[in-house]
Amino acid sequence: MSFPRWTATLRDHPEATPAVLERVRTNLYTADFVHSVSREFVSTCQTPLLVLAGNDEPHPFDLAAEIARLSPNAKFISEWKAGPSLSAAIKRIREFLHAHAPQRTPMR
Repeated sequence: MSFPRWTATLRDHPEATPAVLERVRTNLYTADFVHSVSREFVSTCQTPLLVLAGNDEPHPFDLAAEIARLSPNAKFISEWKAGPSLSAAIKRIREFLHAHAPQRTPMR
């Protein structure tokens, strides 16, 4: 969904003024990296990451590839949206989640 289409869904939110929405758009789309963290943070983040590449303007492939390269514990899935690539990605996602999910303690 494009940003303008998303903002149109906020009609019942008086706090979503044009000024607020413009700040959100600026924060999301004008940085040279992701809006929430720096490259330095990603390069030191020890949390395992599973990065699925995007292929549209808000989710560029090159940015996903850079995050995967920078992160010391990232797995990268470049193709995942259809056909055999989707089946393979589902398998890798399940393996990743299984490997990194906290172990449950049996209830007594």
